[in-house]
Amino acid sequence: MSLYAELVRHAADQYRSQLDALYARQHIIQQADRIAGLLSKAGLPARAQADEQFMPYVELSLAEELLSMRQAVLSYVCNVLECHLEGGSGAGGRDCYRILPAADSPEQIRLMLVVTGG
Repeated sequence: MSLYAELVRHAADQYRSQLDALYARQHIIQQADRIAGLLSKAGLPARAQADEQFMPYVELSLAEELLSMRQAVLSYVCNVLECHLEGGSGAGGRDCYRILPAADSPEQIRLMLVVTGG
């Protein structure tokens, strides 16, 4: 096999594995989009993101004036999503919270909420 053919096969294998990873996470990716949409409709600047391993999360970017009211904003998030948040501070000025479903909710939420300032 020529070097070119080996490189093409290797690239195709990587592409296939990336697509498999996306397909395997399709439900949680859609869930991140839905949650970001709910927060956006509630007036919060949220968007769905994914890390290098295609693991989705929801990013909430708070303006400077809302940073001092972070706890109130997080309570509002819990009310909008009917959930609980677990976690806290992270690296680089970002706070990471696990979104947990409400006790009476049959839905299993397995997403992180990353709160940034700026």
